[in-house]
Amino acid sequence: MDSGNHPDLHIVYKELIATVSGKEKHQATELGIDVIRQEVIEKVALKPTVGRNKIFVLLEAELMNRSAQNALLKTLEEPPPNTYLFLIVQQLGAMLPTIRSRTQTVVFRPLPESFVIERLVQAGADQTQSGFLARFYPGSLGKAMELYQLGVYDLNDRLSKDLMVVDQSGADDFAQWVIDQAKSLAEKMTRQDVDGVKARTSESETNRSAIKLIFALTGGFFQDCVRYKLGFDPDSLLNRDWIKAIESLAQKNDMDSLRRKIQTLSRAETMIDANVNVAIVVTDVLYTLLAT
Repeated sequence: MDSGNHPDLHIVYKELIATVSGKEKHQATELGIDVIRQEVIEKVALKPTVGRNKIFVLLEAELMNRSAQNALLKTLEEPPPNTYLFLIVQQLGAMLPTIRSRTQTVVFRPLPESFVIERLVQAGADQTQSGFLARFYPGSLGKAMELYQLGVYDLNDRLSKDLMVVDQSGADDFAQWVIDQAKSLAEKMTRQDVDGVKARTSESETNRSAIKLIFALTGGFFQDCVRYKLGFDPDSLLNRDWIKAIESLAQKNDMDSLRRKIQTLSRAETMIDANVNVAIVVTDVLYTLLAT
């Protein structure tokens, strides 16, 4: 069960499009009807292999397009005996009313920060690391644990030092460092066992996720600068462990400059999602950040 290989446990996710005939190069941006038909509708009719029950878990179920949701309706309305379907969603409003009416909604509240910190410490992180990771993904132990395994705290520490000293003349070197760090992160992500399924995403998608994570870390510093300038309690900042970096960046940038930097990083994430060349995006973003 822990390895994700139990024959009666079916984890369904958008990247399975790569296993659907004729779709090997299809970008996994939605949970489409081909995946739902092959991985749910066809398999749900089969008898359990080992136990008495079959379980289907649809990750990011809100990414099902309308056709996929409509195709799933009959299965949800009349599932075979001893068959359980779990639709994991973050945006309930993205599900069709007909889907919602055929399912029971169970709301999971964000976990307390103290609980997430406690579990991270048990996993080997120190108190300072645990606090930052718990703040970066509030309420999500799984995400925080993933960041710990990726070594994100140490990466953020290096990033804080570079942001304080780098200028436009060093943009190319900084861009190369970001690309190298993203490559290292992507390799670690590929090795991780996420939700019991190894290597769920393509190499290009993993690389994009790694770059977006570094952009999110960078944006966290500039967002903290805004809060710092507005007089927020330093203990409320995401990067309170790097208060010297926040003070330095806040001193160098006025509010308009910080706003432009945050917007630049937001646009960069959109460009990464649109499959724009990563090296071009990173270099362009860093030149823009260091120039404003």
